[in-house]
Amino acid sequence: MTSDRLSKELNFAKSTARRAGEIALDYYGRDFAVHTKDDKSPVTDADKAVDNFITAELAKHFPEDAVLSEESVPAKGRHLKSRLWCVDPIDGTKEFIARNGEFVVMIGLALQGESVLGVVYQPTADLLVWGHHGVAQAQRGKEKWLLRVSSIHSFEESTILVSRNRNIEDIRNEGQRLGVDRFKPKGSLGLKIAEIAGGNGEIYLTCSTLAKEWDTCAPEAILRAAGGCLTDVTGCPMRYNKADVGTPMGVLATNGVMHQACLGAIGKYPGEIRVKTKC
Repeated sequence: MTSDRLSKELNFAKSTARRAGEIALDYYGRDFAVHTKDDKSPVTDADKAVDNFITAELAKHFPEDAVLSEESVPAKGRHLKSRLWCVDPIDGTKEFIARNGEFVVMIGLALQGESVLGVVYQPTADLLVWGHHGVAQAQRGKEKWLLRVSSIHSFEESTILVSRNRNIEDIRNEGQRLGVDRFKPKGSLGLKIAEIAGGNGEIYLTCSTLAKEWDTCAPEAILRAAGGCLTDVTGCPMRYNKADVGTPMGVLATNGVMHQACLGAIGKYPGEIRVKTKC
C-alpha cells in the first residue's frame, strides 16, 4: 500500500475534520443541549451535528465504503466491505461540555480490518494531527512538523497519559504497579495518543472495555506512523469492522520500546485481565 494510493483519502479526512471542527466550535460558543445515551454517557447536539456532516460527506465521496460512527446506526452489510471509515464526531464529549478545550474530531480508515490512516483535529487549538504509511505529522496554522515517539525505555523515566476524570488514587495505584510516578492528564483519547506520537509521553493504558473501534482507529494509525504501538492489553492487535465493535481486552498504547515491558507488568495485575486468547 503506497502513500499515493491513499492521498485522496488523507486529503479528504484532513479537510473534513477541519470543517467538522468549525461546526463543533459553533456549538461550543453558545448554549447547547446535553442528553444521556443508553450507556449513560453524555451526548450533545454538537456530537449529532458533526456526525451528520461527516457521514454525509463520506457517503458523497466514498459511497462504496462502510462507515462506523459513534452517533450513527451502523449500516447493514458493513462486514462485507474491505474498507471501513471509523468516525468519532467529538472524542471527549465530557471535555466539550466542561469547555476545557480538550476534545477532538477523529476520522480513521481501516483496510481489511487494519487501521491504515488517521486524522485527529482539536478545533480549540487549530491542531491537526495525521498519520499514514509510516509518516505522522501535525500542523497548527502555517506551522507543520513531523511526529516521532520518544526513545525512553524505562518505567522510571516514562510518563503515563491519564484521563482528567480518573480517580487520583486509581492513577497512583496504576503508577505503582508499573513503577511510574509521572502522569500527564489529557481529555480525549485522541489527544492522549497524539501526545505519545509526539514524544510527550510514553504510555496510555486502560483495562476498561468501554472503548470502541471509533475511539482507536484514527489514533492507532497516527501512533504507528510515528513509531509507536497500540494493541489490547494482552498484546493482540486491534481489528476493525468486527461484529462487536468494543475492546473486550482494553487498550495499551506506548512509544513502542516500552510495549513489551508494559505487557509483562500488566500480566501480573491481579484479577483485572482475562486469560489471554490467541490473537
